Amino acid sequence: MEQIKKAAKKQIFKISTATSLTVIAIIVLTNAIFLGVMAVMGDAYADFTANVLDDMSFSLVVQDIIMIIGLLVYCKIMKVNLKAHFGKPQMKKSEIFSLIIIATGMGQLVSVVTNLLMTLVTMTTGFEIGTVSFVSERNILSTIVMTLAIAVGAPILEELFFRASFFTPLVPHGRVFAITVTAVLFGLYHMNIPQIPAAMVWGFFFAYISLESRSIIPAILGHMFNNSFGALQYALMGNLDINRIAEGDTAYAMENLGTFIPIAIISFSIYGIMFAAIILLIIRLAKRGKNAFRITGAAEENNGLTKGEAFAAYFINPATIILMLMVIGMTIFTVIGMR
Repeated sequence: MEQIKKAAKKQIFKISTATSLTVIAIIVLTNAIFLGVMAVMGDAYADFTANVLDDMSFSLVVQDIIMIIGLLVYCKIMKVNLKAHFGKPQMKKSEIFSLIIIATGMGQLVSVVTNLLMTLVTMTTGFEIGTVSFVSERNILSTIVMTLAIAVGAPILEELFFRASFFTPLVPHGRVFAITVTAVLFGLYHMNIPQIPAAMVWGFFFAYISLESRSIIPAILGHMFNNSFGALQYALMGNLDINRIAEGDTAYAMENLGTFIPIAIISFSIYGIMFAAIILLIIRLAKRGKNAFRITGAAEENNGLTKGEAFAAYFINPATIILMLMVIGMTIFTVIGMR
């Protein structure tokens, strides 16, 4: 048994190394290329961001390209067959729909609670927590690129990374372990306080859906559904002067009522989905009890490790420690620096 446990720890260590180095490479290369282009273009970069792509849009385009390359390299090294994840979902459509609503609603609920807590902190301490803003001065191309990146690009690439590539090698070492590790990584990867808790919730549910359905397709569709609300809000906000809104310009708000109404409808729709998610979750728990999110199928491989030993084997990895310090450091910089 000791030999089996030793081999399992070694394998988990290898997976942790490959996963962490891949994420570190994506973060470092994205920022290096972004800053490099700024340095090379010099004064011309201001014209580029004004007339072609703004900072956020350009950064996301660079990141997506790096992610695609990283995905291919990781799958080659870890021998992950992405095509195998695109099979027909082995789950009833009604259950997939129900789980997508639960995932979206519960994540949005956590996001709302997080924002309320942030507001409470600001009101009681006077300290304003900095966050990444997805709204900026931009042209039509930037708006299109960002909208597609949020609604389509991110769901596909993030699901292929976190619920297929990173997740698959961990499953034989424990399905709860695999879901938890990738959910934590997915949350921290966002490096933005309002998004981290919600992303962890989405990471848990999308991993569960992909594992139960034996397909990545429902998770991608669920992720797209969730992100579509933010993408639509982003596209609509592009027609508004954010500064005048922040200043409470009532006359300006009335002039742009045609834009505010769709934004309000989207916001109310999100609250409606949150309510539906709570109802569906209660029904699921009432019907299934402790088996509400029990994973069916073949038994897990018995590698002799407890969950604690498996987590320790994953997170004591030097590369993973560096990654954790990097994303936590960048999150803290966002909190302090973007106020």
